[in-house]
Amino acid sequence: MQQYENVFGVYLADNSGAGGKPRNEGMHLAAGKYVMFLDPDDLYEPEACEVLYREMEQGDYSCVAGYYREINEQEEVITENVYQPVNIQPGIYKMPESLDIAIQLRSGFWAKIYRRDLIERFRIKELEGVPGQDMVFFIEYILNSRSLKYVEELIVSYRLRDKKDKSVSFVYNSWFFNGVSKSYRRCLEIFQSRALEEKFDLLFGGALNYYIQSMIDSELGTEEIRDALAVWEWAFEHDRDNAISENEIWYAPVKRFLVQKEYDEAAHILCDMRSLRKWTVAMKEAIAWHQNQEERLDGVITEQKDWIVRIEEARDFLKGRQKIYVEHMRTPVNRIIR
Repeated sequence: MQQYENVFGVYLADNSGAGGKPRNEGMHLAAGKYVMFLDPDDLYEPEACEVLYREMEQGDYSCVAGYYREINEQEEVITENVYQPVNIQPGIYKMPESLDIAIQLRSGFWAKIYRRDLIERFRIKELEGVPGQDMVFFIEYILNSRSLKYVEELIVSYRLRDKKDKSVSFVYNSWFFNGVSKSYRRCLEIFQSRALEEKFDLLFGGALNYYIQSMIDSELGTEEIRDALAVWEWAFEHDRDNAISENEIWYAPVKRFLVQKEYDEAAHILCDMRSLRKWTVAMKEAIAWHQNQEERLDGVITEQKDWIVRIEEARDFLKGRQKIYVEHMRTPVNRIIR
């Protein structure tokens, strides 16, 4: 802060409850050519800004994205590269031709660099007071972009908070479920305004199962869950004709009730499913523990095998040296006997 006169902090008088308002304030005050974002509990790599800035300057892209990793409270790595499962290759992607690729890179809002002139030209802002606001910003931004470049460079370490101190993204209360619904619905409206509604399903795929599961995991009562489900009415209507996938194990039992707007019945079923959900989580934890123990034992066995090999090598070496020594001593003795 002392090295750069143009760097200063801005502190809001009141807690806005989510990242939208402070980010909008920051974008309003920003005077540079590019904009980047970082949450206070996450960490930039030392060269993160330089890497993304250099790429933007060399290629004049609309956006440059690196990857991010997940760390725990002790800064131990949980997932080295969150994008690895989708197997996106480094390269330049034109928009909207490669919109599918961009949607797969939607997470890691802070592992990207954006053009300030583009943000101002299209008046792109974040929704305020709701979770999921960064997703809305990115969708609107990328739909107004010409290109995105992906570089396989680590930019951010994203901290996963523990259960005692959860981030806004993982506090399962009524505000959270209502706010996430608002963010997804805004994304649907943005796609619809571009006649790209079919692309919304790439963004929304699996979301209903995840948030239904989150309601089961929450401490909300039946009435609170019922009210939260009613807020998602637009989503159930949108999903009405979509087939249930084999992975949507929590959404599948209640989809029929949700499509028919029978939210009381669906809420009771979700509350009844809590014991099953706890058992499932416990089983996953037990399996993970056994796998960890198995891996640990495999490591011990491998180490012991290595020691055995070294001991056998040492034994063979000593046998060889012993044989040479015996032969060496035998020669003078033979001479004396003669």
